[in-house]
Amino acid sequence: MTRQFHRPVLMEPAEAERYTGAEDTAATSALAHQSAQLLIGGYLGADTDTTLSAAGLRKVVASHGVDVIGELWATSPAGTLPGALWRLLLLREWIERDPALVESRYATAVTISDDDAAQARFEAALSQGQRVDSVAQVQAQLNELLLGGAFAGSQRTSSRRSRLYPTLLASAALLERLSRASEQDSWITDENDPLYDVVTARARALATTAAELREAASKAAVGKLD
Repeated sequence: MTRQFHRPVLMEPAEAERYTGAEDTAATSALAHQSAQLLIGGYLGADTDTTLSAAGLRKVVASHGVDVIGELWATSPAGTLPGALWRLLLLREWIERDPALVESRYATAVTISDDDAAQARFEAALSQGQRVDSVAQVQAQLNELLLGGAFAGSQRTSSRRSRLYPTLLASAALLERLSRASEQDSWITDENDPLYDVVTARARALATTAAELREAASKAAVGKLD
């Protein structure tokens, strides 16, 4: 199925081909990593075209949003930076598009029954567990990482990258909470849905994606997510 993300229309032809037309698997993978690194604060490679590439990405993201480069990340493995950003992008788009549904699932997950045994389990879990950010808080973190801080020249690379770990962790926790409110652990299963993807439609999508984001967060914490 063809994804319905916007295509970059303001790039020069050569730049558009560079970012969206590459068919060679190795070249596509390299571009996915480069664009992901640029987005969160600094390209780690030694490509001589880095300045031009950053300028092209700034133009596209500013005009159309980060989703236009999302297709570069879609086939990247979960344990890589572009793969993790793809999953964060899908989560952000889902929250933006269906806020009532996501909030409803979140509310269902945190609601407890009047049963004494359930209350006791809840209190025990509460004493041992950690706080989970609300949907709005996670949404704000996703917006800041994927949109608000992109290419901000006044911010240091280390500062922009510092958002990655907590955002991955908060997103994983939210998906875990949402999965407990769904009998099927479903996310997006309609093939006609613009957000339909192997990430969102597989069995136990929410729980599996949460585990992948936790793994990515662990790598990010020690500077090994690239």
